Amino acid sequence: MNKLQESLGKKSQIQYMGPRDHITWIGHKRFNNKNQNKKSTIISKFLNLSAAYIEMWYRVIRHWSKDYIVIYDRYVWEIYDNSAGFTKFIGKIFFKYLFQKPKYIFYLHCPMHESIDRKDDILDIEEFKAMKENFDKAYLNSGSIIAINTFKNDLNLTVEKITNSLSKDFFKYL
Repeated sequence: MNKLQESLGKKSQIQYMGPRDHITWIGHKRFNNKNQNKKSTIISKFLNLSAAYIEMWYRVIRHWSKDYIVIYDRYVWEIYDNSAGFTKFIGKIFFKYLFQKPKYIFYLHCPMHESIDRKDDILDIEEFKAMKENFDKAYLNSGSIIAINTFKNDLNLTVEKITNSLSKDFFKYL
């Protein structure tokens, strides 16, 4: 991310979109450790999705009045893609249909073993493998997502592929 931001210049900003480091009060309230251990009910699942939705929207709209390009480190589909049942159904409504879509989505991928070697925050290896397989299945052959293999390309070539994929009108903002 830093190399891409460096390539795009000072008029770009990186925004973390992962499940940690909540910015909003509702994110802090719903996802602190004390609340994580509560029994999971339909209502608590809905409240968690609602809190995540508000948190993610805030991370997007806080940049709207700024004069720079925002690079998000992931897209919100991750929130519902690894869910099942009610959570997946409601999450898909919130994050696929009621959330702003970015102009470009790049899926940076590599083989499973390389992905595991690169990550230092995997809590459950089998859960991670299942998640990675779901992402690969969903995003590698999607016409609207640009997939780049980071195992076959070094960092500089990956950044070059991303910047070459951006339309010329994108650079008028830089």
